Amino acid sequence: MASGGTVPLGSVVRRKGCQLALSGDGIVASGTGWYDVVGNVTVSSNAALVVTVALLEDGLPVQGATATVNVAAVGEGNVTVPAIVRNACCGTSKTLTLRVTTSTGDPVTVENAALTVVGI
Repeated sequence: MASGGTVPLGSVVRRKGCQLALSGDGIVASGTGWYDVVGNVTVSSNAALVVTVALLEDGLPVQGATATVNVAAVGEGNVTVPAIVRNACCGTSKTLTLRVTTSTGDPVTVENAALTVVGI
């Protein structure tokens, strides 16, 4: 995937209730309250580079929700991004996505990705 791209999530593995749904490459949280969010991404590259994964809320970075890993040439790296987000008012929703950027602008391969969202 290109540097700066949104990680495709693919499908929902488990879901309880109707407050969370997959929409495109993001999870939409439509219920009022707080959510414990953990993004986990494994990437590989043919070049040595630094990979940063950021959690986005409605397309904007969540403060403090970024993680970085050094990936060796022809290597793999894993990044975990934890955060707590809030949907403050009824009738609104937040779309949560993961964005991958690289230090060189080179593309990486996303080997595995998971975005866990739990209402708390």
